[in-house]
Amino acid sequence: MSVNEKKPRVLIVDDTPQNIEVIINILNSEFSLIIAKDGKQALHVLEKMIPDLILLDVSMPDMDGFEVCKILKNNSRTKDIPIIFLTARAESEDVVKGFHTGGADYVTKPFRIEELKARMNTHLKLRQKELQLQELNATKDKFFSIIAHDLKNPFSGIIGISDIILKNLKTMSLEKLEEMMQILHDSSYHGYRLLENLLEWSRTQTNSIGYKPENFYIKDILNQTYYLVKSNADQKNIRLSLEMHTTEQVYADPNMILTVVRNLVANAIKFTPKNGEIKVIANKQGNEIVVSIIDNGIGIEQENISKLFDIGSKLSNPGTENEKGTGLGLILCKEFVHINNGEINVKSELGKGSTFSFTLPQISDSDRYSNGTI
Repeated sequence: MSVNEKKPRVLIVDDTPQNIEVIINILNSEFSLIIAKDGKQALHVLEKMIPDLILLDVSMPDMDGFEVCKILKNNSRTKDIPIIFLTARAESEDVVKGFHTGGADYVTKPFRIEELKARMNTHLKLRQKELQLQELNATKDKFFSIIAHDLKNPFSGIIGISDIILKNLKTMSLEKLEEMMQILHDSSYHGYRLLENLLEWSRTQTNSIGYKPENFYIKDILNQTYYLVKSNADQKNIRLSLEMHTTEQVYADPNMILTVVRNLVANAIKFTPKNGEIKVIANKQGNEIVVSIIDNGIGIEQENISKLFDIGSKLSNPGTENEKGTGLGLILCKEFVHINNGEINVKSELGKGSTFSFTLPQISDSDRYSNGTI
């Protein structure tokens, strides 16, 4: 990403070339500037891109700034962009009219450089806070939808199946009882996993989760995960294998990493059909250990990969045997990997399978020496 792309994008709408030149000279070093010479050109520009802020001249031919502002505030795409009016008219009725049409602020000409920058930065910060609140609201809505709907489903299944067993126990065949008990087990397991993820994720949001990194062998976590999820793989006759190509230790929180590996393997099992294959591989790359979970399952559409770790996307699909889920497990994986100074990546091809990989920092030479391992 270039330096200019990191700057806040500001659309300047003014029909006077001298004014535009002055503004460019003042702001070019701190902002990425887009120029429109009248209201119609500004509306055309806004069809293709959304700036972080608009500096809008009031006095323009054909369509003045107030009219442009009204149009923008009546458009769902542009209504939330903060608009600062540029005006040589500081009469109170003009100022009031500007606020009534939806303007956030105004600056009088000729400009005072520090005042213009201060007002712009204030509204950019307010806009950033607004976007953060929107993201928090999306997170809250997703969280409550999980509690209200997804957490309710497994318990409804448990109650329903146990009720059938209690009413028909004396007349039920052993085969039917075994079938009912399997459904009961699956519902209980799903409910427990979901509740566990909910509790762990909510703790990350309130910063109450304990981060306790230490040096440990990643093979111990992978072996532990293997025995935790093998029965679920066996139910679908999925071949689950471990490949260790490193004997190095990692420096991370083992409980968090166990949660990450367990969720990623469980996710692979969910989206791999019967008689499929899942490989869990650990490799060393430079100063990092890379853990990859590779399946030959149904794969993911490319446009959905970016949504996997977004709690606001509401992306949750049933598994190959109609297994339920919320997508929360993958979101938790990303947060835990980042807490442990790693990165998580996804490669997938629809119909051929997926590879979820994450990195962890390797134990340092000084740690290895102090622990007596060299």
